[in-house]
Amino acid sequence: MPSDLAGSVLPRRLADGRLSFDVKIRDRRVKLGEEPEWDAQRAKRLLEQVLIPAAKLKMDWWERIPDAPTRAGGGGSGVPDFHSVASEYVHSLSRYENPNTRNTFVSPVVKHLLPFFAYADADRTIPRRLDEITGTLVTDFTLAKQAERQILSDLSEALSELDDAVLRDPAALAEQLDAREWELLQRYGQRGGRRPIGEPGPGGRISLSSRGLSNNEINRCLTRLRSIFEFANDLYDLALKDPTRRRLLPQTDPSRAWLRPDQFQALIDAATELDASPARGEYAGHSRLSAVLVLGLAGPRVSEFSNARWRDFRGSEGVLRIPESKTSAGERDIELHQVVLRALSERFGQLRPALSDFIWGTAAGTKRDRNNVRNRLLAPVIARADALLAEREQRPLPRAPGLVGEAVGKAPPRVTPHVFRRTYLTYLAWAGRHQRFAMGQAGHKDAKLTLEVYQQPLPSRFDERVAGWLR
Repeated sequence: MPSDLAGSVLPRRLADGRLSFDVKIRDRRVKLGEEPEWDAQRAKRLLEQVLIPAAKLKMDWWERIPDAPTRAGGGGSGVPDFHSVASEYVHSLSRYENPNTRNTFVSPVVKHLLPFFAYADADRTIPRRLDEITGTLVTDFTLAKQAERQILSDLSEALSELDDAVLRDPAALAEQLDAREWELLQRYGQRGGRRPIGEPGPGGRISLSSRGLSNNEINRCLTRLRSIFEFANDLYDLALKDPTRRRLLPQTDPSRAWLRPDQFQALIDAATELDASPARGEYAGHSRLSAVLVLGLAGPRVSEFSNARWRDFRGSEGVLRIPESKTSAGERDIELHQVVLRALSERFGQLRPALSDFIWGTAAGTKRDRNNVRNRLLAPVIARADALLAEREQRPLPRAPGLVGEAVGKAPPRVTPHVFRRTYLTYLAWAGRHQRFAMGQAGHKDAKLTLEVYQQPLPSRFDERVAGWLR
């Protein structure tokens, strides 16, 4: 974090004799307000406690300026707004001489708590009072951070599958991501947002430096929030209840999800059902069953899946050719198991496509991007499979790691193309297939990636359905 970043408070005299105060950081100058609401001391305190720390984190620091006409300390309630108290709290942390210690306390407040809790409306014009921060709102905060973590985890997997040319071109990369992913990449990419996306690092590639907050890091944010409430109770002689009580999350290791046989069978059944009875107006050529079988029992990367054309399917040889990939090891022939080969052969016979057609193209014949694969092709299958598992009273599909209590019920299933890929490698390990065969099927150049799956704990009782799928 830059240590030499500074700003300035710029007073100016109005025609009526009152002072108006602006603040300037780098080349941006923003008005704070006028007397008597603002004075030089308050302006300087806001600059040093909130705006400069936000600017150092490459955040939109000007959005941290409270709207003076609507602040009102709670409209006569006597309870101050969160933004004011958080600013005072950050100022109190100046007693810590070690800058690393101080930043450990300041960063959760500036980077996570203020953006979420400071305002009560989407336009960020109405400051939220402390007594409006409830336990339910704290739960919403934890859910938001967990959802953000899930998106960042999926985004990391997506970036790992893109070629260098795309990763060096911000415009090309933006086209591959949805709006939320692009927003988070700008916020957390390039060393945690400290380097703009338009200025790649020495390697020239745009990178993601964070996978979001872990449960432990979310708990640290809640600890800072509790400290702010304690600080306000002491400073303003209040008796506010701690909204973080019983809201801490369990500390869990990151989940390495894979699909148990009951779960994969439910996905097969759901895809078969949807292929037989497509929704009204829906493209009937999705062939979701073949997609589920190839993703889960052949393990291509989502980019390889999207790029596959019928000329790459060599039914007589029983392989799916991957002509282009991110590594030399990725260019390979995937040996197709009988159930996968049969599904692709049947689809080819039904469509009679040109060899240049995409195997899982859109209704217009164009290539699907990763979002289309996830949202249009797989999402209906995943939703239906989760319902089937509930009807069968079997284990539900994987959720984001670390969820507990009410959060589990609210969270949707998390089954990404990478989960399918990991499932296939897990089945190979469970069935005792040689690690070198698994490396070849997955296109792994580094044995470490395959070993990570082969060394994970597996159920002691082998499910014979896996043997059938791998014939």
